[in-house]
Amino acid sequence: MKKLVIFALSAALVLSMTACACTGGQTVPGNTPTPNPTEAPDPITTDALADIMTAILKDAPVDVDTEESAVDAERFWWFFGIEPIEGAEGYASEAIINAIAHSVALLRVPDGMDAAEIAKQIEEKANPHKWICVEAEKTIVKQRGNVVLLVMSTPDVADAVAQAFDNYQ
Repeated sequence: MKKLVIFALSAALVLSMTACACTGGQTVPGNTPTPNPTEAPDPITTDALADIMTAILKDAPVDVDTEESAVDAERFWWFFGIEPIEGAEGYASEAIINAIAHSVALLRVPDGMDAAEIAKQIEEKANPHKWICVEAEKTIVKQRGNVVLLVMSTPDVADAVAQAFDNYQ
């Protein structure tokens, strides 16, 4: 008898759950559609920043010797003009000679942070006059997914790097 009651209650529960489910193109308020599992994520959001940097600088007309490195909390402000963000990852390429205005920096913001807002802050606070006696001729800030690009350099370099960032795959 107990088995029959348990079975009947289970069947009623299953029927009530399926009866409330939506069909066709209907959506339940508050539910978001499941992303297409066959769609690959944007590689800019998953690839290593060093690999992205190599790719976007590959064809840029950079005429100075540069050095690439991860951006730690001590140098965060130098490259991005904002205070360090806990959990963020930064990578930069900058002219070795300090009297040449050239810097390319990538910032991957942590999940849950608004990358567009961070890009806006960087655009407002980045200092193209940070080098001794020189300033960058052009500054570009771009955001794609969870990655922000800051380029301060000559116009031809800045434009080429920004275009390569947009085209990165």
